[in-house]
Amino acid sequence: MTLDARSALNALNSRDAVRPAEYADIPALVELGRAFFIASDMESLAAFCPESFAISLHNMIGAEDAILLAAEVAGNVVGFAGAMVFPSYWNSLVRIGQETFWWVQPDYRGTVGGALLTALEGEAKARDARTFLMVSLEALRPEAVGLLYERRGYVPLEHSYWKAL
Repeated sequence: MTLDARSALNALNSRDAVRPAEYADIPALVELGRAFFIASDMESLAAFCPESFAISLHNMIGAEDAILLAAEVAGNVVGFAGAMVFPSYWNSLVRIGQETFWWVQPDYRGTVGGALLTALEGEAKARDARTFLMVSLEALRPEAVGLLYERRGYVPLEHSYWKAL
């Protein structure tokens, strides 16, 4: 874990942690993923498949260009975040970090959510990402999330649209 990621831990109590996810965390992460999926309103596009999600999480753990973090409070995993780091399409020398998911149970979103995002950014930087891309979903208070991102130094760049085919 990087120095930036470690500094995120200072926001938490000594018994709480943001840490790289482990294989033993996968059942808890699948349940958090299910909650995220339901809240995000993506069910209109496809059903959540816990087995597929577990395989994706398993493949992220230890992968060079993937980041998978767990947020633990009092021994319970209450949040998680994942990202990929890859060369940009316009310049292969510029690596981009892109969040794939960031979810914290509602009761823990204050300091735990911020510490998790700080650690995610730090891990992307450690993998030579020069920029980091975050997404806000329409079903999850996009205006409030946008303000949070802007306070952390993000600038709006694009809007994405989905269509079921």
